[in-house]
Amino acid sequence: MFNCNSKVSTLLTDKGFFSVLLFLLFLNAPLRCQDLEIWEIQGTGNTSPFLGQVVSLNDNVVTAVGEDFFFVQTPDARSDNDDNTSDGLFIYTGFFPNLSVGQLVDVSGTIREFEGLTEISGTGLNYQATGATAAVPAPVVLTNDFPSSLPSAVRDLEKVENMLVTFTAPVIAPALGNDLAAFSTSGERPFREAGIKYPGLSNLPVWDGNPEIFWLDPDALNQPNNRFLSVGQTVTATGVFYQSDDLYIVFPTNYNVQGSIATRDLPRAAGDEITVGSINVLQLREDSDVLAIQFNKVSRYIVDRLGAPDIIALQEVGDIGVLQELAFAINQRDPSLDYTPYLIQGNNNTPINSAYLVSERIQDVEVRQLGSIETLSIGGRLHDRPPLLLEANLPTNPPTPIKIINLHLRSLGGIEDSNSFFVRTKRYEQSLSVAAMIQDRQDDNLLVVGDFNALPFTDGYVDVLSQLAGTSSLGAEYPTQALVTPPLINHAFTNTPEERYSFVFQGNAQLIDHCLTTSLTNLNVNDFAFARGNADAAAAYFANPSLTTRASDHDGFVLYLQPDFPIISNISDLDYEEEWNIPNPVRAGQTLVLPTTTHTEQTIGLFNLQGQLIKQWKNGLTNEITLPQLPGGCYLMVCGKQKKRLIIQ
Repeated sequence: MFNCNSKVSTLLTDKGFFSVLLFLLFLNAPLRCQDLEIWEIQGTGNTSPFLGQVVSLNDNVVTAVGEDFFFVQTPDARSDNDDNTSDGLFIYTGFFPNLSVGQLVDVSGTIREFEGLTEISGTGLNYQATGATAAVPAPVVLTNDFPSSLPSAVRDLEKVENMLVTFTAPVIAPALGNDLAAFSTSGERPFREAGIKYPGLSNLPVWDGNPEIFWLDPDALNQPNNRFLSVGQTVTATGVFYQSDDLYIVFPTNYNVQGSIATRDLPRAAGDEITVGSINVLQLREDSDVLAIQFNKVSRYIVDRLGAPDIIALQEVGDIGVLQELAFAINQRDPSLDYTPYLIQGNNNTPINSAYLVSERIQDVEVRQLGSIETLSIGGRLHDRPPLLLEANLPTNPPTPIKIINLHLRSLGGIEDSNSFFVRTKRYEQSLSVAAMIQDRQDDNLLVVGDFNALPFTDGYVDVLSQLAGTSSLGAEYPTQALVTPPLINHAFTNTPEERYSFVFQGNAQLIDHCLTTSLTNLNVNDFAFARGNADAAAAYFANPSLTTRASDHDGFVLYLQPDFPIISNISDLDYEEEWNIPNPVRAGQTLVLPTTTHTEQTIGLFNLQGQLIKQWKNGLTNEITLPQLPGGCYLMVCGKQKKRLIIQ
């Protein structure tokens, strides 16, 4: 057993009595050491009431041993049996402690707080096995009753810091770069909620921060390192609770895993449907060290998991060359898919850009940036990645117009740091800018899709989504303005609440990829769904190019549209009665004047002999059309019930 006066005795022997007096006078404080129980050291707060003091604790049980640390816990017979105080303590040695579980040990040293963890460490640490052993205390069972998930200044998980715990729970967030997977004491998946994290700010919405979340570090105590823990699996574990800042982490003494990762592939469009998808492709850039792997995974994801949408909005694409290579990889995987790539470089040579891949059956495609020259009120460009507008006609008879705005807005990163004013201002002014773009197109078949970097409600500082959708807000530091009316339709809200997520951050499922639309004309929404297998999957899956799983950190989505007018996918879909007289042969690029007996607008379609629609026009009073630049050969022109075989020279 350590004696609290042993250090003083040593000084008397080595330095002499007067040296000790001078030493104590120099410190201007008495040298003190107290014999304490662990629960006294821990106290009921976030930090020890004995912080910075030299203490000794005797005859406590070793519960776990690591490479350069060990944990001790008060034997059950000496516990204060108070749920508000922890019976465990972390001892950092800096080298292997040469102890084993079940030994009784005496420890003395200085109480410190390291990243929120109460411990004994540093100069002056002494520990020694007593030679006796004792039963390891029974682990605390983590349930939805204890610790509770109520927010407070002292998290309930603090009450079991450094103690043995046990649980059986589903994975709520996958193992990422640090190999930590997340769990919840409630057993339910926690979602990001509205507001600023507790304790929040006065008169603004407050989010409790989901204090029920904790983590598992599989190999912290030399257990097998399962780097593939993912949503869909359930873990049973016993271990000790470590703290690192806001993270409470179980170091398991044993654990087992059941189940497999949850994935979902979306079906391809039905014969009477047109599909629009969106996916953040996680910095698909030429300078990526794993670009070959990414091409394999993203092409698989688009074909097999998203079901090859007719139009795909992409975020985080490096340049047009990379996008062309992706289109080629998709075609190699499925030769029936021939996407045309569209990308316009963002401001300041942004290394990640918004882009489109468009199926060959979508007609009259035009793509341009919006707001590219708008400026931020505090200086600089407002949009690093300007909203990308696609205008096109769907292949129906008559054609159905559609417009899509592809968004990748300023992230939440830094919104509470030293750069917070800039981040909040930029997010707010971007939301006002895009809201004006939306309002200008309220009468169109408008879809607004992409990675909004915005929650489906206020984050407490800026309510981006409510501003864009024109819906009511719970309140924010930067209040919304009434710019969008009538409000847009948020198709993610047609899903059940547990399906409303596209990304997982710090253990919280959250929806930041959105699909909004105006009230559509001659278009019906049949379905909206997220593919699964990215946000829920461990980062370790990314390295396997043969798997679709973890192609990105976002889950992509697809909107299934059914036009009121019939889709023209083949010339056999039309009924022809007679021909009309126009020149033949013709030249590519030639302007033709078509005869008509009415002044009503008609739809003209140009097909190749394989039945593919090449071009559509709306025929007005002038009846003039200009042929596109096409290879020489035979084509078929159709106008209403009239047809004409054209030879282009």
